[in-house]
Amino acid sequence: MKILAIRGKNIASLEGLFEIDFTREPLASAGIFAITGSTGSGKSTLLDALCLALFGNTPRMSAAAENNVVIAYTNSKPISQQDCRTLLRRGTADGYAEADFLSLDGMRYRSTWSVRRARGKADGALMNREMRLLNLTTGEEVQGRAGELLQKVSELIGLTFGQFTRAVLLAQGDFATFLKAKQSDKAELLEKLTGTEVYSRISVLIHQKTKDAELEFIRVQERIQGVEVLSDEQRDAFRQDCDRLSDESRQAKEAALIAEAKLKWLDARKALLKNIEIAGQQCDEVCRQTDEAAPRFALIRRIESVQHLRDSFNAIRSLSQQLEACHVDLITAEKEYAKQILKLNEAKDACAAYEKEQRQAEAEWERIEPSLRQAEALDIRIANAEANLKDAGSESKKAMAEKVRLEKSVGSLTKEIEEARTVIAKAEAELDSCRPFEPLIPLADLILTTLADLDSATRKRLDSARKLETAKADLALATERLNLLSSGMVISPEIMSLRAELADGDPCPLCGSLHHPAKHISPEQVMESERIKKERLSLTAAIESGKTAVASLTASVENYSTLCAELWEKAEGLLNPLPQWKAAVEQGSLSAALKAAAAKWDASSRRKAAAASIPERNTPLLQNVRESLAAAISLLNEKQQKEAELISGRNTLSAQRKELLQGMTVEEINTAYSAKRKEAEQKIKKAAEAGNAIASKADILRGSIEQLKQNIAAHQLSLADEEAAVNRRLEQRADGLSRDEMQELLSKPQAWIQQEKALLADMEKRKTIARTALDERKLILSQHEQDAVKPSDDESRDGLADYLSNINASLDAARNRIAELEAMLRQDTTARERIASFADELEAKSALHENWRKLNSLLGSANGSKFKEIAQGYALDALLAYANKHLKELNRRYVLQRIPGTLALQVIDLEMLGEVRTVHSLSGGESFLLALALALGLSSLSSKRMKIESLFIDEGFGSLDADSLRIALHALENLQTQGRKIGVISHVAEMTGSIAVQIHVRRVANGRSVVE
Repeated sequence: MKILAIRGKNIASLEGLFEIDFTREPLASAGIFAITGSTGSGKSTLLDALCLALFGNTPRMSAAAENNVVIAYTNSKPISQQDCRTLLRRGTADGYAEADFLSLDGMRYRSTWSVRRARGKADGALMNREMRLLNLTTGEEVQGRAGELLQKVSELIGLTFGQFTRAVLLAQGDFATFLKAKQSDKAELLEKLTGTEVYSRISVLIHQKTKDAELEFIRVQERIQGVEVLSDEQRDAFRQDCDRLSDESRQAKEAALIAEAKLKWLDARKALLKNIEIAGQQCDEVCRQTDEAAPRFALIRRIESVQHLRDSFNAIRSLSQQLEACHVDLITAEKEYAKQILKLNEAKDACAAYEKEQRQAEAEWERIEPSLRQAEALDIRIANAEANLKDAGSESKKAMAEKVRLEKSVGSLTKEIEEARTVIAKAEAELDSCRPFEPLIPLADLILTTLADLDSATRKRLDSARKLETAKADLALATERLNLLSSGMVISPEIMSLRAELADGDPCPLCGSLHHPAKHISPEQVMESERIKKERLSLTAAIESGKTAVASLTASVENYSTLCAELWEKAEGLLNPLPQWKAAVEQGSLSAALKAAAAKWDASSRRKAAAASIPERNTPLLQNVRESLAAAISLLNEKQQKEAELISGRNTLSAQRKELLQGMTVEEINTAYSAKRKEAEQKIKKAAEAGNAIASKADILRGSIEQLKQNIAAHQLSLADEEAAVNRRLEQRADGLSRDEMQELLSKPQAWIQQEKALLADMEKRKTIARTALDERKLILSQHEQDAVKPSDDESRDGLADYLSNINASLDAARNRIAELEAMLRQDTTARERIASFADELEAKSALHENWRKLNSLLGSANGSKFKEIAQGYALDALLAYANKHLKELNRRYVLQRIPGTLALQVIDLEMLGEVRTVHSLSGGESFLLALALALGLSSLSSKRMKIESLFIDEGFGSLDADSLRIALHALENLQTQGRKIGVISHVAEMTGSIAVQIHVRRVANGRSVVE
């Protein structure tokens, strides 16, 4: 993950727009840079803008202790102290924070946090924050709500807000405190920094789970004690009672069944007697109804006796009706026949007039027919001439279009060939200009990467060499000054007191001399000696520090020199084909020249290859097109001459045609005379059809009249015959049936006759069924009297019912007692099973409680401290492992260790033969170095071993002396050689003065600052 740019507008003290682009010089090539400015100018606000853009939060706002306290805000509702919208500068209508970053997948993204006031006015109410996320690599904007976009940013960079503030934004002061803090304070800070608070919750949960498991175990025990069971003797007695009662119940059931059968026999006999009585009543009723219907039966039989005369009777009636209808039809037909004869004469007169008109039209047609034939022939010739002319015109247009098309093709092909030759010539010229680089172009990317690495390594070697010379010069001056001071006399106060006690003539305790000239040294000389002593001590410390710096810089120069040599060797192998390449590399012009040559070579080669095939392909085609063009021109001339000849012939025929038929067309003449003929023919046809229809109708009427007369005569004969036949049959009957009575009997409709016959037949059927039912029920009663199981003569129904009731009462009592006993036995069985199941549950609960008890003894506690301390110990060990890895890269002298069984720290000093030192014995520079290693260790721990290329260190340098500052700078320089871009926020002059690239935050006025 790498931060590429920070931008913003109207954030806290930074009014207006501001931008820091790490991809542009001088920040792009700077491994370390400083963010400087006076206290309160807004240096840390730049990092607030970075956090806002990525996470919508800042470390300072999230650390607000009283997060439930609200504050008043300009023209807005009170908002929380932790609300980052309060970072919008007062008096502004909108603001934003924006960051460009390189994600884990290698793509570039831009995340923007923004806030504005209502209506775009500075006094408007604060609106909700807005988030945007843009993929700069693809140009697509990621869609989603603000929370979803913040989650997406965390996924892209691989860090949460807490991890980001521990891995990318490092507060040195916190780790210097952590280094020497008490164990309780260190545990709290370690929990906060590493996120081990979850182990405290786990410890409390284990403790609670143990208590819950113990309570469950006790509850199972109590449930077992509350279950009551029967003794074995009680169970056996209950079982024997059940068996005895079951036998008695079985015997009672058999007696009850016999009693029930006798009662059923009595009930069935009573029902049978009742059924016989009902059947007798029904049979008597049906016989009475049959007797009353005797006249109806007689009428039906009399009607049936005359049914053979029904056809004759119907025939007489039908013939009388038909005879009457024929007389009426005859009179009507005779009247209509007279009318049709009159209409027939009128139709014949009209047909004669229409035939005369037709003869006159035919005579006129014969007069103009010769001219019509001549005009028709001319029209055909003119139409043929027009068709030929149209075809000729179409052919001329096609020939002209083909000529134009071929001319365009010639021009287009010619132009394309000329342009291709121009492109080829230009491409060849460009390729010739790149010939010196031709062998290098296939390896251009590798060469450019090598040259970039070589340039970077050279610059860093020169920078380290310059710093080494400066450090050596400082060391030489300090050594020279120390030697100079060492040659002088330095007198301590103790020696002065001893010299004051010397007396002339007494031997000196040190040298034995009796003469003591040094006894009389002045106090000024003593003070000068003290000053010299202090300066010597300071120079000794500076020399030691300088030696360390010289050694470190010497190693850095050697490393970079080795890297430069390797890169030069690699460059030489790649650039050997290019003459004077070393001079070009030293001048710094080779990379740009090679990049430009490679781009030009690639583009020119593609253009030349694309254009080379055009002349070869188009030249034969151009020749063919030119030949086709000549043939098209010849054909066009021929077509145009033919078209002119056809126009002349058509005009001559048109003049001849105008002199015939007064200019009228043949179609018009034919149409007019055809209409006349057709009209006459239609009139004649219509008149003839009308006459024929009338004549036909008259013939039909004449035939109908004859037929009606014949029908009347036939009907009269048939009627006489039928009358005679009926009279003969009536005379033959013995019952003296008269003609009127016959007519009355035959007047009954067939439907009534059928209905009456059905009713009478149903009556006979019901009578038969009633008699049959009465006989069957008498037979059933006789059979019932023969049953084997039936009451004796002395057994009454009431006595049997009382006997059965007593038996059922006894059975109910026995069943209730059996059910009661079986329920008690089942309850006892269930209780025994519950006890057995409780035993399994008790064993499971006991095992679970034992497991939780063991785990609780190891990790559980009511306040969560036990597991938290263990986890913090492991977390501290992991942190120290990462810290020592970074410390080894920064300074190999020290190793951090955890004092066994505690969270306290100690230091192993390798230059003092592995001596164990307390962290409280460290100097300021040593403390800074170890605290920086801890900070970097937490950065590695929080980032889950991902590569983080950006690091910002906020303050922490103000309390360091000059030597410690030099050590800090040296450590940071070593750190930035590992590929990280380090930003240092500080107002310490010695610190910022040693860093060449700086971002200055300058305070202007009224709490405003600008970024320079």
